[in-house]
Amino acid sequence: MAPYKKNKRSTNLRAALSEANKSVSCNKNFVCSPLGIEIMLSILANGSSGETRSQIYKLLGSKTLKDINQKASQVMEIVSSPSIQGNSAAPVLSFVNGAWADLQNTSLKPAFQKLLHGTYKADAKAVDFRKKEEVCKEINLWVSEVTRGVIEEMLSPELIEQDTILVLGNALFFKAAWEDRFVQCNDMRFHLLDGKTVVAPFMTTRYHHKFNGACFDDFRLLRIPYKTGEDTARKFAMYIFLPNIDDGLVGLMQRFSKDSGFLHQNFELPKAYLTNFWIPKFKFSDTFSVKDTLQQLGLDRMFTSVGELNKIVNKPFSDQLYVSKMFQKSFVEVNEEGTLAASGMVALCGGGGPPPNQFEFVADHPFMFMIREEISQVTLFVGTVLNPLIQ
Repeated sequence: MAPYKKNKRSTNLRAALSEANKSVSCNKNFVCSPLGIEIMLSILANGSSGETRSQIYKLLGSKTLKDINQKASQVMEIVSSPSIQGNSAAPVLSFVNGAWADLQNTSLKPAFQKLLHGTYKADAKAVDFRKKEEVCKEINLWVSEVTRGVIEEMLSPELIEQDTILVLGNALFFKAAWEDRFVQCNDMRFHLLDGKTVVAPFMTTRYHHKFNGACFDDFRLLRIPYKTGEDTARKFAMYIFLPNIDDGLVGLMQRFSKDSGFLHQNFELPKAYLTNFWIPKFKFSDTFSVKDTLQQLGLDRMFTSVGELNKIVNKPFSDQLYVSKMFQKSFVEVNEEGTLAASGMVALCGGGGPPPNQFEFVADHPFMFMIREEISQVTLFVGTVLNPLIQ
């Protein structure tokens, strides 16, 4: 096993690995941004209290808001640093947070808004959620601009509900060239989990002697670096975890899902001497419900109206706020030039709701009735109406 050391700035991978494990079981490609999930939960931790905050602490592996915000600040420093002007060889990385609060019903608490702007570099905007199409257009344009048009539609009007008063979002864009360019050489057979094969374009490079890698018990790990150009403060690489057997990914993902800390390592991989090297080109996108995954991991209280997301918005809805939806869209393309990847994530928060006791009542299906004397509360009649035309 290759030596490693702990990476103190690593992001939480449990939710991403849990969903990846399910995708393998369903025999489908999967891509997501653990960074987006990590930062979204860090922001919500600051807006929560009670058991909700405790659940977020547990998932993030932290014990205090100070710890969470320090880690987030370090991460934001890395991912929000602008690329060096004129340095076309360096990777392009953009990560932005945003917030949209309903101007008709509520406003953000000053302390929460200050935290958003300071630590998380997020701008908060006031919108009218009654104008669903306009709000969606604004948020989608914001995501599209950050992701350079890779993700154009993040939010659709039907996802905004009557009680939506807040949307939190983030968007990530990454584009980097390989340190040494690949070449497409062969169409080769790719073995599927069910034993079948497909023919796919594969690529290689004559510079693979520059790679680092190691053999573990049941898989091989290879590190492929990207160009840095003049941006020496940041270095990026792709790690490929290749099971030793054709159908070994199921067991490997189950192992990583149970022990996500294994991937929270700064692998010190030795130089790899590869006698043969091929990887397939690939390009796909994916969308998944982060809410469903987090609930399965035990973080459920912030998705119910228990009054513990009470540090985000002002009264009268500060004690009613809850996360109604949370999902992420991601895209990845790996080819001879390098890698293009993007992700968008939103959390829709409800709590405003309609005025008290406002509802529809259309008795267009079978119902029961009762007749009683109100002072004595003596019930005189009880009946059901299954068909009003029957006499």
